Parts: sequence; C-alpha cells; structure tokens
Amino acid sequence: MVEPNQEQMLGNDENMTDASVYNKENDVLLNDYEQAFSVKNPQDNGGHITYDTRGRDRAGEFEVKRRYNDFYTLWEILTKRFPGIPIPMPPPKKAIGNKDLTFV
Repeated sequence: MVEPNQEQMLGNDENMTDASVYNKENDVLLNDYEQAFSVKNPQDNGGHITYDTRGRDRAGEFEVKRRYNDFYTLWEILTKRFPGIPIPMPPPKKAIGNKDLTFV
C-alpha cells in the first residue's frame, strides 16, 4: 500500500483561509462511495504514542502510523472546511501519564 502524503490527507491548508472555498460544490459530498477507516494499536514509538491507522477511500487502501497531533490537525482543518457540520473534537491531550495503557 502507498502512504498518502499530508497534503493529500488533509488538503492544502492555505486554501482553507479563502472564503470562496466554502462556496464550491464538493464531489465528496455529492457522490457516494464505500469508505472504511480504523485507528488501533497504540504503541510507544521512541517516546511518543503512535496509532495504526488503516483505511479505504476512493484512491484505494492505505495503512499509516499517526500521532495525536495528526488527528487534531485533521479536526482543525475539517471544522474550517465544513463550518456548519458538527465534527466531534478529539479527546484532550494528556501531558502526564499519557503512556499509561488504560489512558491510551
């Protein structure tokens, strides 16, 4: 499987500040296609926690490791891109005890 780069996954953030982006038709919303995503198996990876992230979308299947900040950045971009759609915020980041398996 090919790992998508961050711009492909999150979009070009420079475009998110342009008000015209909200007036464009969005083919993702207009066309149904099967998607599947999962986030599992938190692991201590050199002092930080990573999660195995797998998915399938229009471009095909992917499998990558992601950190908390990747999910938070995605949430920020989605809330800017779709201001009227409620998108649940990721759980708060825990600075102390964040590697405790009951927390992760």
